Amino acid sequence: MKSLSPVYATLLLIGFCFASTRSVAQKKESTKSTKNYHLHKINYLSSNIRFGYGLESSKLAISNDWKYKGGRAIFMGAGFNYVIKNNFGFDLQFNHTRSKFNYENIGPYFKTGYSATGVEMGIRKLFLKKRDDTFYLRAAFGVNFIIKANETYANKYYNFSSNPGATPNLYALPEIGYQIRLNNPLHIVTLSAMYKYSLSDVATTNMTFTDDGNANEVNSAGMSGTYFAFALKYTYLIKAYKEKSDARYIDKKF
Repeated sequence: MKSLSPVYATLLLIGFCFASTRSVAQKKESTKSTKNYHLHKINYLSSNIRFGYGLESSKLAISNDWKYKGGRAIFMGAGFNYVIKNNFGFDLQFNHTRSKFNYENIGPYFKTGYSATGVEMGIRKLFLKKRDDTFYLRAAFGVNFIIKANETYANKYYNFSSNPGATPNLYALPEIGYQIRLNNPLHIVTLSAMYKYSLSDVATTNMTFTDDGNANEVNSAGMSGTYFAFALKYTYLIKAYKEKSDARYIDKKF
């Protein structure tokens, strides 16, 4: 029997999680005022958008006068979350990343990069089960299924070309953050730090310092997709659920 590809396995897991979430929600009741209750008393479904900035790594294939001078990643995305009484959360995120890298030799200097689009699933543990605002740890697994890297350039001193890596590109992402519920109970803001570890290079660039026709100083560099980053996420509560038997005990936030 053939094994499932990472993409199909991810889609299957997404379907299972949302079916399970729907089944749990059907055992609870939801009213317009339920969204006003403290988060540790309800389960809720929400949507989010997030933006982040990270410092990305790159490694040269050999040691010569070519140098890696730093890289950065800017990412954005949107997704859905299902959180159980401010204790455990599950999420599905769609992400788009744009990265740029700087390389130089004795004289030549250039920038190149890639863009990657994919999907990510995570599980979150919120600490101390506080009423609303609290720290959390999150672990996620993702796959990039669209990668673009096709920059080329040449002059009499140097040339380079960039190419995407193999797809799907898989990664793991541990994250720590703090969530803040705003005065309007429908809105939550999250600040977090994360480390994205890519299981393979997202793209590569090949470079040659020609020195006015004398081919030397050949090198290549992997654009890893691994980076340390900070992110800001805005969350909007779509639906909130409470146990039917708990209605008279729930304290409202507002």
